[in-house]
Amino acid sequence: MPRCLLGICILLLVPVMCMQAQGDAVLMKVGPDAVSKGEFEYYYRRSSNRDLHLFLQSFIDYRLKVLQAMEEGLDTLDEFRMQKDYYCKAYLSKRPEPKPLRGGREWIKLAHVTFPMAQHAGKNQELRGKQQMDSLYAELKKGADWQTIGEELPWVQTRFLLKEWQEQLARLEKGQVSPPFYSPQGIHLIAWTEKRVSDVTESRPVVTRETDYGTTEVANGLLVAMLDKAERAGQRYSEEGLKAYFNLHREEYGWGMPHFRGMVIHCRDKKEAKAIKKYLRKYPAALWAEAMERMPATVAGKCAYESGFYRIGDNVYVDKLAFKCGGFEPKEGYPYTWVLGEKLKKGPENLEDVRDKVVDGYRKQQKKDRMERLKQKYRVEINEEVLKTVNNEGNK
Repeated sequence: MPRCLLGICILLLVPVMCMQAQGDAVLMKVGPDAVSKGEFEYYYRRSSNRDLHLFLQSFIDYRLKVLQAMEEGLDTLDEFRMQKDYYCKAYLSKRPEPKPLRGGREWIKLAHVTFPMAQHAGKNQELRGKQQMDSLYAELKKGADWQTIGEELPWVQTRFLLKEWQEQLARLEKGQVSPPFYSPQGIHLIAWTEKRVSDVTESRPVVTRETDYGTTEVANGLLVAMLDKAERAGQRYSEEGLKAYFNLHREEYGWGMPHFRGMVIHCRDKKEAKAIKKYLRKYPAALWAEAMERMPATVAGKCAYESGFYRIGDNVYVDKLAFKCGGFEPKEGYPYTWVLGEKLKKGPENLEDVRDKVVDGYRKQQKKDRMERLKQKYRVEINEEVLKTVNNEGNK
């Protein structure tokens, strides 16, 4: 599934600012690469992270990922070269005049899916993109996870976003997904999750075309975006690995209140309930929901059911019949309701009880492990004396 790389790194949506001067003190070395104080301050001033040491760590992680991407040869791919050429022409050719920017600045955290498409794309490509984005829009409206469908972006100032994105965001409520819309880069879906206003006062320097600094930063942003995309595509974890992670961290997924795993079944009378119980005894509990979908015609249509994993308060029928609290009105047309399953008091008995949480934890652990391997592979040296002189003006 094609996904646009813009948006992973803020650099791809904003004019690149060139601030490196000859003679800048070297602030750090990340592997073989030296980073000047001026380059570091350039990023720090534009970051929403106001803690110098926290930002320093995120910056080091970023540069480590650039090294990994280059080691894997991502900078030799045609996709990288085409994207780099496009963004350099689109953004580095702009020469805005110096202009003071004062007052509050709105920052936003958002997610997006993009189908990249040239402005003069053929009808077949446009139709394919529209169909794909319509399908993804339907999935996201149903609650699909952005991490599996699109990209979750870092904090960015709204004034730096594409005009088409700004127009859509102005119409959206928090968490609401936009319908598919067009921009010069393709077809998009976006949603925002957080907003804040900073009191930053800054000035915008002229973008100089005489230096390759901006080109290098666009290239690094693309490399990190491509690496993240490749890693997500490779996260087809094995069930064995997931189960091993769950068993190792089982205690972390415990709970204070009891849970119920099973089915709630509504029938017209006890006789029908007895027939369904007899039918379900042929199957293990894990297959009950599937078995109900294949019920014989003599039983189908005579009952209604739901299957799931419930806490107290999730379902009035489970509360009354399994946890012995509360009450309920019978479902219309089905005066007899009963439950089939088991209560789990101490914690999950198997992976399926907390699969979504385990998958999320497992992915975070994989990401952490990859970063630790990079830190062991590439030495990081920081000049503490130069770090003390870093100018964080505009971040206070």
